[in-house]
Amino acid sequence: MTAARQRVIAALTVDFGLDATGKRIRPPRARYSCVLCQQLEGPVYGAELVAEFVAFIRTEHPAKCTARSSA
Repeated sequence: MTAARQRVIAALTVDFGLDATGKRIRPPRARYSCVLCQQLEGPVYGAELVAEFVAFIRTEHPAKCTARSSA
């Protein structure tokens, strides 16, 4: 059985700021990069802002991406 081919069209990167033991060593941060339209968003810092950013970018960027309709 062969897996279907897939393309990466965006990267949502979230760093929770934890070390290998789970201890927080820095504030969480997140950024987003769209491969299709080359738009970069973020970074944002702090747990609350990261949570809001992730929710926002997952719904809003696909709706406004200038290249997504032709992908």
